[in-house]
Amino acid sequence: MKAPLLLFTGLVCLLLCAGCTTPAPGNGTLTVTPTVTATPVPGTFPLVLPGSNTMEKNITLPAGELLVARMVCPGDAFVPFFADITSKDLYQVLTSSTGPYNSSQAFSTVNAGVYTLRIIGFGDWTVTIERPEKDTAVTLPLAMHGMGDTTTSLIQLQQGNHTLKYNVVAPEGFGMSFYNESGALIFDPSGERLEGLFVTDPCAPAVGTKEVFIPETGYYLIDIRTNGFWDLTLG
Repeated sequence: MKAPLLLFTGLVCLLLCAGCTTPAPGNGTLTVTPTVTATPVPGTFPLVLPGSNTMEKNITLPAGELLVARMVCPGDAFVPFFADITSKDLYQVLTSSTGPYNSSQAFSTVNAGVYTLRIIGFGDWTVTIERPEKDTAVTLPLAMHGMGDTTTSLIQLQQGNHTLKYNVVAPEGFGMSFYNESGALIFDPSGERLEGLFVTDPCAPAVGTKEVFIPETGYYLIDIRTNGFWDLTLG
């Protein structure tokens, strides 16, 4: 999906999704031999990469780019779905979940060259790599709610302190990151991820407020990684 549901923009409790049903990761171990693409695929955007089961695809990407990987795998519930991307300068897990999966995660390139996208899954899937779009219509306070992983479009934020209010049910953790328009990972709210909030009662909601400092006025993408439900308001 292109962005989370906006209200104004890789088992414990619930089967979760970003716009569809995305159960929490299973504990199965996969032993697979991936199919590897022999020739790198040129990095023209959007870059659509269809495949099936377990594969590795070599793709050519430019330097210093903020990119979004939109991943669709209609696989069966509880069947593992894992994706990562690597190069000599980068290793990033995009998702470690289970099917069906329909969501997005952000990553940034360091140097121009060949990057390897690896998928471990069962059945057909499609990964689309694209540049995020700017949404000039978004204003604060920005209310967001959804389930599972997602990314926003690039939204304009002013320099200074902002208040993030959250209400999250995420048995396996909740992470929220900000990327600037050039692909630099700015920070996590208050310098930390919203994780480890569900130790005593994994199904209980975590409710609170975090202060977020934006270093300079510009466009930012918000990346959410979780297998939980979330309600957020950035003011």
